[in-house]
Amino acid sequence: MPGRKTVRYLLLALLINVGLLCAYVQAGQTQLEASDIVVTTGIRDRMPVDTVRSYAASVDALYCYSRITGAGKDVTISHVWYHDGREVARVVLPVGSPNWRTWSKKRVPITGRGNWRVDVLDEQGGLLGARKFQLL
Repeated sequence: MPGRKTVRYLLLALLINVGLLCAYVQAGQTQLEASDIVVTTGIRDRMPVDTVRSYAASVDALYCYSRITGAGKDVTISHVWYHDGREVARVVLPVGSPNWRTWSKKRVPITGRGNWRVDVLDEQGGLLGARKFQLL
């Protein structure tokens, strides 16, 4: 059986950790995650209709769908679209709850053939996830 001193130290450590956790949660600091990232040709009923890995460059527009979990209040994410390694669009999207679905739309230019990527970033620019695809 542990001594009284050991028990006091353990209780103190527990109280400190609980206090830190409460302050962390009260400050609205939660861990954002992108649990789903899909590039798709359309959104129906707030869900992607398909998944694009490679697609004909003649497509008019594509969407990047992402499910964001762990958000606090007043949080935004960004979808950053790249074509052949060059940023071509940046869309800032609000996240309204701890489990939120959102998407951005990118019109595909006539010269859209090549390698594409969409990065999903948090407010500080941290990478939550990415999807690569090709337009043929």
